[in-house]
Amino acid sequence: WASLCSQAILGTTDFENLDARIVQHGEIARLEADVDKLTRDHQRAKNPAQRNEIYAKLHKAKTQLAQMREV
Repeated sequence: WASLCSQAILGTTDFENLDARIVQHGEIARLEADVDKLTRDHQRAKNPAQRNEIYAKLHKAKTQLAQMREV
């Protein structure tokens, strides 16, 4: 059953640490969506202070995403 779930959700038959990998997959998807949104917000921002604040959030999200992908 775990192998079937792993194959359907993650595209692999390896079912080691399935629950943790599913959670990680969800976190990566959420971070990718955050990066996309923050990138668009940063491009639209006119106020330099607001733009810098958005850039800081964007940089933090990109760093977290890179760390999640390394694992």
